[in-house]
Amino acid sequence: MMSGIALFFGNMGAVVAQIPLRLAIEHFTWRETVLGSAAIVFLFGILSWLLVRDDPAEKGYQSYAPPALTSYVKATLGSAFRSMGSVFSYSNTWLILIAQGGLAGTILTFTGLWGAPYLRARYGLVPRDAASIATVMLVAFAIGCPVWLHRGIGR
Repeated sequence: MMSGIALFFGNMGAVVAQIPLRLAIEHFTWRETVLGSAAIVFLFGILSWLLVRDDPAEKGYQSYAPPALTSYVKATLGSAFRSMGSVFSYSNTWLILIAQGGLAGTILTFTGLWGAPYLRARYGLVPRDAASIATVMLVAFAIGCPVWLHRGIGR
């Protein structure tokens, strides 16, 4: 059920993001919009890197983490890549990859990337109408995820 709720909120985030993005593209060019979005994301990344810490103790506050978690050996990039082998050795990892890529990935890729251009080219829709149809597809998918799991279909 939690995965259905997570998919719902993730898709609703995509739906809410489409309207400002479409307005920005209509007001500016698509290149200016993408560059502006990239600059904003880069700024948030830098701010997060500067401000967010793994533990409140790193900022001088009291830590609530159990002692076992506070005494760890700092991982290196090499050890992180070596440990990826154990993750990919589990068959469930591959099943989740296939399920997400085959089910959620296809509709999200189509509606987010190719849906509006396809509808414009195939059916001659104006950009706003094509984007609206893609948005309705995302809303239907977002609502369908928790409903599908709630009814026991996805168990």
